[in-house]
Amino acid sequence: SLPDQGSVLIGAKGVMLLAALSALCAPWLVPAWLAPVRLFVGLLAWLALTKLVELARDRPRDPRMRTSRVAFLLWLSMPPVTSWPADAAQAGQFREQGMRRALRGLLKMIALLALVGLSMAWPSLHQQYALHSLWGLCICYVVFSGAMDLGTCLPMLCGVHVAEIFDRPYLATSPRELWGKRWNLWFHGFVQREVFLPLRRSPQLALLATFVLSGVAHEYLVIAALGQTHAEMFTFFVLQGAFVWLTWRVERDVRRRWPAPVGWALNLSFLILTAPLFLDPVLEAVPLHRLREVCTTPFSRALPWVCSAASDHRSPWR
Repeated sequence: SLPDQGSVLIGAKGVMLLAALSALCAPWLVPAWLAPVRLFVGLLAWLALTKLVELARDRPRDPRMRTSRVAFLLWLSMPPVTSWPADAAQAGQFREQGMRRALRGLLKMIALLALVGLSMAWPSLHQQYALHSLWGLCICYVVFSGAMDLGTCLPMLCGVHVAEIFDRPYLATSPRELWGKRWNLWFHGFVQREVFLPLRRSPQLALLATFVLSGVAHEYLVIAALGQTHAEMFTFFVLQGAFVWLTWRVERDVRRRWPAPVGWALNLSFLILTAPLFLDPVLEAVPLHRLREVCTTPFSRALPWVCSAASDHRSPWR
């Protein structure tokens, strides 16, 4: 007899899960000394995992993104929420927004060059804790948000809307606002749907699980890129979750919010204090702070260095 529809659906979801787990192994197909490439492949693997989870749970936000092969592939390749235009007028609006997003992405790439130039001209800034943390936070923002702006502007120029993934995180006046409303809104939405809402009857447990998953996800990227970890990323996100809970409890107990300037200063200060936990693994994989050293290394010395690292299966960037 033919299998019923439920059995077929369970089997299809099992295949999706197997495909997702296989995707997570993809970075290990890249040579160990190519840490930046392994980090990028890890990001793509994590994107594939989240998309397969959403597909298995039948959760594409806009059903029209599944009406054609092109629309579906676009939804699959874009981390943020995508929306098909309702008519030609709306598609024109999306194109205009795409032009502005492309310009914004280019400006962020100019800011990236300026930050790298600052690091090369003033390498001693990395010996000063606060300046190194602030520089690294700026680098992370312009790299991640600039890459997303340039990547998502392409479908928008074709008339398809792609949601923003960052909303001026430098204006956040609390850690709750930063992580819930301004930073990586795509991942926040995914974790909120898959983790926070199912556990919402226990807000403390839901908050803990959310930041633990964030830490685990980032630890995966570190291990994929470097082959090892010292749990800095996990510690960073657990501390951020604790700070979110602490500031929320204080505001609830005093029954008023911090004044915006005070909240902004406290949030930035805590980020600067804990930033090296996040930055050190990233800069170990992609050493933007050491470009001066790399660029001033003669090719005759750099080539044996890279070849030796390749033969030892380690990253020359460390």
